[in-house]
Amino acid sequence: MKILAHIHTFNDEDVIDRSLRAVLEQSHPPQEILIVDNGSTDGTLKRSFPENVAVIRHPENRGTSGSVLTGFDYATRNGYDWIWVLDADSIVRPDALEKLVALHQTLHDTAHIGILSSCVEPMGTRQPVD
Repeated sequence: MKILAHIHTFNDEDVIDRSLRAVLEQSHPPQEILIVDNGSTDGTLKRSFPENVAVIRHPENRGTSGSVLTGFDYATRNGYDWIWVLDADSIVRPDALEKLVALHQTLHDTAHIGILSSCVEPMGTRQPVD
């Protein structure tokens, strides 16, 4: 299963490194990470990125929907089976993608899956359960 992690951003220089690090440290890493920037005017893109990170920069802010559409187009053109969509301030647990893939594998082959999603919680509201 070929998976693209998509991070959309706009003026997120203060959080993009944490989000990117969380995706890079996944126990089931995606094959590639795509950052779609919506015309940031801060230092969001003024950094180097690892080799498996692609960056597409919109000249203007197209909003979340516009950047996600860009990500879907990129994923389709590059033969990805899944696109994992994250905001620039998303800090996912190290096993988040592994758990989504495992959940998918438990479903019947005849099931048509449009979206699998992690539980979204405000930061600091829940402690990890071991």
